[in-house]
Amino acid sequence: MMYQAPPPPGGTGPIFQLNIDANTNQTLRSAATWSKIFGVFGIIIAILFAIMAFAVQAAVNQRPDLAGAAGVVGRYGLVIYLGFAIVMLVSSIFSLTFGAKISAALRSNDQYSLNSGFAAVRNYFAFWTILMILFLVLIILLIVAVSQQGVNAGY
Repeated sequence: MMYQAPPPPGGTGPIFQLNIDANTNQTLRSAATWSKIFGVFGIIIAILFAIMAFAVQAAVNQRPDLAGAAGVVGRYGLVIYLGFAIVMLVSSIFSLTFGAKISAALRSNDQYSLNSGFAAVRNYFAFWTILMILFLVLIILLIVAVSQQGVNAGY
């Protein structure tokens, strides 16, 4: 990173200017390629989850005699699988956007596309961070609920 003198007071120029050398260019191109591959496979997986949602629902509807865990998974399978499909689809879209924007920025030397690409990867990580926090809270609530049932049962 090269230092550039600050602009005069009231100026709007950048304080720092990043230069993308050949090594950084190759690393960003590789990351963009893998991100696009991940995005495409993620969309395929999201579609398969959506298909599985309806397949599980149809299979359970044909077998009303299912009881226990199989029945619960069947009854809630549609919601669970569609939830997974939505999560995969959203994260894959962020991944594809990152790959496409970074590739375009490196081809055309466009700062706006580069910024948009980095914004997409920021959104990708923010999305997964929020999901992890939600899952962590859910796990803690489940642990508390299970431990309360154990206390109430006299264990």
